[in-house]
Amino acid sequence: MHEGVWEKGPGRRMEISRWLFNPFYYVAGAKALVIGLLALLPTGILGFLGGTRFDGILDFHLGLPPLSIWGHITENLLSWLLLGMLLFLAGKIVSKSRPRLIDVFGTQALARFPYLLLSLVALMLGANRFTHALLEGHALWNQFSADMAAFLFMVCFGLVMLVWMVLLMYRAFALSCNVSGAVGVTVFVVTLVAGEIISKILIYHLFPIVMVA
Repeated sequence: MHEGVWEKGPGRRMEISRWLFNPFYYVAGAKALVIGLLALLPTGILGFLGGTRFDGILDFHLGLPPLSIWGHITENLLSWLLLGMLLFLAGKIVSKSRPRLIDVFGTQALARFPYLLLSLVALMLGANRFTHALLEGHALWNQFSADMAAFLFMVCFGLVMLVWMVLLMYRAFALSCNVSGAVGVTVFVVTLVAGEIISKILIYHLFPIVMVA
């Protein structure tokens, strides 16, 4: 009986790890798209409620000018659509297979799930209060407070979510476009950096109407 328990342990741990870092092994295509969209929309809504901007493919900020709720939703959808299209085009160029649009967009939508968790954490009002106090010159780093603790926790948590999301994005790209190795990593990094630059230009110059709070 004890041997059976030990035999199941590694398999269980592997399954949990796969769900966390490569969920596309279980969910892809249309199913991933639906789940991803169900995460993307609340991320924008919670970002509006918590005062968090996701103003780029990778960006998250507190203290930026407020947006309308549609502005927050648009930022998230734009980042997803832009990166999905760029990775699909990159995959068409370097992949020996034929990437499907639904697979690329579906897995990339699901890969943004960590930012839904980040938008939930951002609802801690202390983090926003400390950010605004810093911007207005009222807060000092040598005066510890609960708001400072909330801010520091959110920054650390946000960096963890960013790393997790990028890892998921790469795994999604590698699977949906059937690429791997140095070529896959290089193409992904170049595409991600280009997408980040383009997303900033689009958000701040081509979509001013949704920036009104």
